Amino acid sequence: MTKNPYTVLGVKTSASAEEIKQAFRKLCRDNHPDKGGSEDMMAELNEAYAILSDPEKRKDFDRKHSWSNEFNLYASVLGRPTVAQNFGKKPVSRTAVNGADIHLKVNIPLSVYLNGCPSMPVQFERVSICLECDGTGAKRAVKCGNCAGIGKARDPNTHRLRKCPKCGGTGINVLEKCPCCNGGERRRMVNHNLVYLPGMTETKVTGKGNSGRYGGCNGNLVVRFNPALPEGCSIDGNALVIDGPEIYPEDLILGKWIDLQLGDTKVRTHIPPNSPSSDVETLAASGLKMRVKCKLIGSKTSAETAAYEYLRTMHTTQKT
Repeated sequence: MTKNPYTVLGVKTSASAEEIKQAFRKLCRDNHPDKGGSEDMMAELNEAYAILSDPEKRKDFDRKHSWSNEFNLYASVLGRPTVAQNFGKKPVSRTAVNGADIHLKVNIPLSVYLNGCPSMPVQFERVSICLECDGTGAKRAVKCGNCAGIGKARDPNTHRLRKCPKCGGTGINVLEKCPCCNGGERRRMVNHNLVYLPGMTETKVTGKGNSGRYGGCNGNLVVRFNPALPEGCSIDGNALVIDGPEIYPEDLILGKWIDLQLGDTKVRTHIPPNSPSSDVETLAASGLKMRVKCKLIGSKTSAETAAYEYLRTMHTTQKT
């Protein structure tokens, strides 16, 4: 038997005899040669069931091939609870090592930055531990004789506990490498969909980073967005700063709708009445905070100058 019978039947190592029988029958129905299956697959199913259905053969297999069961290499070598049994708790046999964060930079168009995106796909490479060897990289291993499986040995000079130089802090010595991985790690490309909110420059997804070891927590996925801004635009904190058009002083008092051309995107915004300055704080239709830096222009015609003089007279009259 070259393959793990638990993997062939798709059952857990703790599965009962009835669960194994039901899984075997279902796979036989789906993979029988009369229904388009292969004879090789049926041979593997029969061989796997012959081992797991016999209590003595199953016990013998678990003892000789404990490396092939999920999360049990440390239990078989060190005689301590496994990572799976301590999931969510402080590991007993090893010191937990948290996974590293994954940092991504994603370029987005201005339209997405302004309006958001309900489902933005991102792709990244993620490191996960090999379930066949519990991240040890070993098919067969023995307890380290230098540290007695603790992973730390006392330094003869300082008499302090240091990482064991014989096993590198793992507590085991590898006799045969795991055929399913490279040093206990597997790298694969992962696709993940993000919900992008307007104006968001960075987000963090908990637990989507590299896998932790020995019961440690997974790292986080940190994504930083880089919007394609046209000339005259910049980002200040969580606000989009835009060089606005020329306006008259009365536009600040009475309010005015203005149209802004941002590359291929057109944005319509409103100058609220009684604005204190030409730097207008406003919101886009999507709720994005915007700061429009308008340019004040004076009167150009005699009629406009006369109107401003009339307003000055009215203000002087009101004050007196």
